Amino acid sequence: MTEYIPVSQELDALAINPEIKVTKRNKELHFENVSLHFSPLSSRTALVRFENQIESGAYILGDGFQMLCQTAGKLDGLVDIGRCPDNNNSYRIYPEDAPRRFYNYLVVEQSTGFHLYGFTSCHRFAGYFELQPTGHGVDIVALIDGEESSPQHWASNQLESLTVLHGDSLEEVYNEYANLISNHHPTRIGVSGESLLVGALGMLTMRM
Repeated sequence: MTEYIPVSQELDALAINPEIKVTKRNKELHFENVSLHFSPLSSRTALVRFENQIESGAYILGDGFQMLCQTAGKLDGLVDIGRCPDNNNSYRIYPEDAPRRFYNYLVVEQSTGFHLYGFTSCHRFAGYFELQPTGHGVDIVALIDGEESSPQHWASNQLESLTVLHGDSLEEVYNEYANLISNHHPTRIGVSGESLLVGALGMLTMRM
């Protein structure tokens, strides 16, 4: 059964995995494994789909698996940033023919402002986004890497959480995103300095 979960007045999330329960609380979507089986969770476990969310000509910014790689640019001209591209012959973490992954968060700049799709927790599994072209546009799909782990060995069936934010500036959505992350991952004892969610802030305004 198809289920749309309202994220905001302008956006719905389409639940696409019958074994994953999706719950909306405040500004976050929360996910729970409700499968009656003990099949291992795959490295491409889909959570939700956001349909037709990227305009032609939009600018994209996303992180790689590690901090030395980001991706930015238009859909038809995405460029790897950093000295360690995320998925090449010397550093490959997913199949070469698989869709490009944007780990942790994905920012889209278009006529309606800045839209950030981001995982707000990383307790057990890495979350990432894929862009999937359709006959109507480009969908954004949120997934987690289940690492082929078996649910019977988990302490909880709760998975990671994510949010979708909108703002007039990249700083605005980044600040709100950082606050949501801190709710799941508070500052560690002994850390006195402020931490910032940083990215290639200028890349979205470059006309590649």
